[in-house]
Amino acid sequence: MAANAATQKKLVQSVTVRVPTQTHSSSSSSSASRRSVCSRGSGCCSVRNRIHYPSNFKRSAAPARVMFFQNGSWNDLPDHVIEILRSGFVERKAVVSVEIDGSTFLFDFMRMLQIDSGTGAQRSIAWIDENGKCFFPVAFVCEDLKDGSDSLDSPKRSIDNRVVVPGRVLGKRKTDDVDEDEVTSSIRQRIVDKSSPWPNMKLLKEGEKPYAVGSQVFLSGMRRVDPVAAVTSIHQCVRTGPLDRARYEVFQKQVEMTKVARGVANVVHAWYGASASEIRGILTHGFGGPSKVSGPQSRGVGLYLSHLSAPHLSAGRSEPDDNSEKHAILCRVILGNVEKVEAGSQQCHPSSTEFDTGVDDLRNPKWYVVWSTNMNRHVLPDCVVSYKSSVRVPAQMGRLCSIDALVSRVQKYLTPSKVEELSSLVCDLKASNLLFTS
Repeated sequence: MAANAATQKKLVQSVTVRVPTQTHSSSSSSSASRRSVCSRGSGCCSVRNRIHYPSNFKRSAAPARVMFFQNGSWNDLPDHVIEILRSGFVERKAVVSVEIDGSTFLFDFMRMLQIDSGTGAQRSIAWIDENGKCFFPVAFVCEDLKDGSDSLDSPKRSIDNRVVVPGRVLGKRKTDDVDEDEVTSSIRQRIVDKSSPWPNMKLLKEGEKPYAVGSQVFLSGMRRVDPVAAVTSIHQCVRTGPLDRARYEVFQKQVEMTKVARGVANVVHAWYGASASEIRGILTHGFGGPSKVSGPQSRGVGLYLSHLSAPHLSAGRSEPDDNSEKHAILCRVILGNVEKVEAGSQQCHPSSTEFDTGVDDLRNPKWYVVWSTNMNRHVLPDCVVSYKSSVRVPAQMGRLCSIDALVSRVQKYLTPSKVEELSSLVCDLKASNLLFTS
């Protein structure tokens, strides 16, 4: 065993991999002509994660060397990472999870990708097995695992793929092109998936039932204040990464615990409106803090989500992106036992151990308030609805503040029921933009 381990350690230490700059000419070799070359101009970079190389995984022996593609060249992974990947490969695991410098990465041998489970960024991997056979993808993908910048290339490979074992040399001295069968016969699908601007989500098609349901529910509420509002896309959470699965499991456990404590979990769907950058952060890391609400609209310090029938209320908290689109997250929310939170309240936790969340109205709630300590256990994003609307987020903050100040001053002369009615009216008018017309 010790001799065998020593032998494995010496494998492919002399291997070098060079990726020359690709040149295009009319007289390309027959080998090159059989290969598909990605062209950004043709829009081929939209479904990268659908390409599979099952034959490579099935026919390959355990990898002796594993590399990742970055900055136009192949780079070796650390020895301790290769050992983990090798063990998983021997156990015939198509996907192996590895912790590297505090981040979790998925190594997908079927798709020949290294995936950052936190950001969803991907880059190609390749390996040389213990028999000296090379396994490379045809098109190389490289996304910066920090900032998401990407590049894609399909260069000609010049590889010294000798695997050094005492007494013999395995593999060929050099090959200008890796054996076609050991990569893939052709690229039948496009390479880079640009269809989703959100991490760990998939784009739904208009003909799919989840799209139809989500669009109908959203527009039925939104068109109360904006008859021309239109859904532009819907993305659904896929929960394939370990962090996404962990969040889902935490939510499910919280559902069970709430059932035990309250008799019923009281799970509902609700809307959360935010800017595109905030939504990306939520999908990647979870909710980061309470909603910023002040004045008579305030009903405590927590996460504010509007009722399923009232997406227009959350729309007032959304900001248009560079494409003039706004976005709202449809979430599952564990309410448990709810209590009414009075307008203007600065409450930041349940008033007693008998309650879990807050609402503006017990009979006809428009807003749910999930306390900050519970927001990442009681709220689970399901999908992101992107839309265009003529309802503008007010830029005239001075006027908006003056309205809040006015309501704050007059409410002391009103009965609690009138304060409630006035606050609800102001909220609706802001969402419908009526307070900002000349």
